[in-house]
Amino acid sequence: MDIIEINKNEKNKIKELIQYSRNIEFLNNQMCELEINGLKNSDRYEKLLNSFKLINILENKIYKSLSFSRFNDLIKYVKSFIKFKQNEKYERLIFGNAKDNDIIRVLNILRNIESKRYINPTTKNKNCNDQKIVKAKIMNAIEVDFFNCFLYFIQESINKSDNVNIENNLIRAKYNIIYQNKDIENMLISNNFEIPSDLYLSSEFVSKFFNYNMKEYYELKNKWSSDIATVQIFKLIEIPDKDLEKLPINLRVIIRNCLLKASLMVINDDNIADVNDVFHELIDNKKFKEKYPNVNLSIKMVINSFNSMKKNKSVPTTLTFKHVKRK
Repeated sequence: MDIIEINKNEKNKIKELIQYSRNIEFLNNQMCELEINGLKNSDRYEKLLNSFKLINILENKIYKSLSFSRFNDLIKYVKSFIKFKQNEKYERLIFGNAKDNDIIRVLNILRNIESKRYINPTTKNKNCNDQKIVKAKIMNAIEVDFFNCFLYFIQESINKSDNVNIENNLIRAKYNIIYQNKDIENMLISNNFEIPSDLYLSSEFVSKFFNYNMKEYYELKNKWSSDIATVQIFKLIEIPDKDLEKLPINLRVIIRNCLLKASLMVINDDNIADVNDVFHELIDNKKFKEKYPNVNLSIKMVINSFNSMKKNKSVPTTLTFKHVKRK
């Protein structure tokens, strides 16, 4: 096990950051409950949002005071407190059932800042030699694209829901995701936490901005998103028809379907076809049919998600150097 050397001042700053995260989590939960009760436009919500902004400023000051040369050790130090399994990461964060939400948030922010630390925005970094740093920056942009799409589909499900309990839990899932991703939090904090109807997917622009090999960018983006899509497909098609015939549909099913749609949004069209081929190979497999004889509704749900991509891909816009163009 690596020995992590953290001085007293750094420990105090990390402790303070975790406390700020707890304060923000409290405000986040209060704002969430107000939205659930139809009070998003109330004075109370506005006061909470203003407190949120103030703590966000104080929190940012501490992050800026940390020494870049120490980030690697700081990340290891914070990570040592986290107990969740990596393969449970998204589900725990979405449903807010991780006991260490506050610590995970600090870790996410440290990693995000660390990935940007050598990037000078005034030079466009055309000759940036540290491709590892640039790759981390691009990976962060891909993840932000994914969660923007995910939030879009969550909001769509909220708007379409005719069940109060499901709608309320979807709103909670939305706030949990915003809480864990500071880039998205910063985008929404000035917009009263409204999910925009137009999505701006920025990872392609970021890759071109840093003169990153575009072939490698597409491979990175498609591999990462395809892995998420494949996991969600496998989880969805194991659900028996009897569970989907019950109304309302289980919240986790809706969330998984939103995760699937978000991942398909980020993947290039050619790679969507590849994922679709893997899906059909699986459901046509004799052993699969024997093990899961009554999963027609879940298979139909996945097929509908694939079919909806043509319509959904007309929604986002892609940032470019000269202008914003429709895909």
